[in-house]
Amino acid sequence: MNKAKRLLALLLAALLCTMALSAGWAEETVAFDQLMQGVERPTSYTLDVNPAPAAESAVQTKTVAVQFQSLDGETGQAVIELGFEHFVNLDDGWKERAEAYAEVVRDAAAAAGPRVDPEAFARQVSQSVDALHQYNERLAQAEIDQKKLDAAKAAQQAREDALAEGKEPPVAEAYAPDPLPVAKALSVKVTVPYYEVLQRGSAGDAVLRLQQKMIELGFLEGDADGQFGPGTEKGVMALQEHVRTLEQAQIDLLPEPTAPPAPTATPFAPDTTPDPEQTPPPAPTAPPMPKPITEADGIATADLQAYLYSDQFSIASAKLQEGDESAADAE
Repeated sequence: MNKAKRLLALLLAALLCTMALSAGWAEETVAFDQLMQGVERPTSYTLDVNPAPAAESAVQTKTVAVQFQSLDGETGQAVIELGFEHFVNLDDGWKERAEAYAEVVRDAAAAAGPRVDPEAFARQVSQSVDALHQYNERLAQAEIDQKKLDAAKAAQQAREDALAEGKEPPVAEAYAPDPLPVAKALSVKVTVPYYEVLQRGSAGDAVLRLQQKMIELGFLEGDADGQFGPGTEKGVMALQEHVRTLEQAQIDLLPEPTAPPAPTATPFAPDTTPDPEQTPPPAPTAPPMPKPITEADGIATADLQAYLYSDQFSIASAKLQEGDESAADAE
């Protein structure tokens, strides 16, 4: 009986600890989520079109990542995973094949309107890719049929030539065509809006845009060159520290967390006495206050860029500055 009571007490203590930790974790991102209200964060949808081939399968796989712009200038990305069967030297001419898939994505973006829904866009890309594959299969089948016809004509001509010369006609060899090449989309993943994760060594238009925005806001000195070097990394770290300050300002507005109520003690049965060795469960404690989650590591994540380019960033920064000035005036 005493052993059962001790076990019950341990289980109750574990439950209380779990409740306290869960309460704390539930608010880990509350400050950043509050900052991101009204900000269009990157949203992804993955459409599984066909099962992925087994490891021992002869199917070759390729992935094509295509960035696109909607009619309102929003950048997105479509990642198409493809499977190819009975393709010889697939890498030969892959650049042209990949460009054909990119053209499919761009056409879908042009037809999608000003706002791109990731799920609908993924389905449209999948259908267009299937149409492209069917067209290519028809061309490949027509080529096979032509080779069959050419082989039959050549065999007939050889037979006629042999008979004209009074010779025994040769035995025509049956034409064995190569298997028809088959391509399939395995999955399509669409992310809107899309921001490439930028860090030291990155380069291109996305870095240039980031640099220009940080220079405008005073986080980076010098000229924008599209190269993510030590200076840009230092500027991103300064930006991240600023975001941490904005997060802390949100945290300071939160009420102090309170401890959950203590559990009701279980009464002992009339024919039992309390066990003096039983350890009472620990008193409930309040969960800790959340902390800023933005890491000052110099890496510009997708969420960080989405926040930086939004109106909400300027609004929050202005409010923070007003608060600092008010505090200084009060002193």
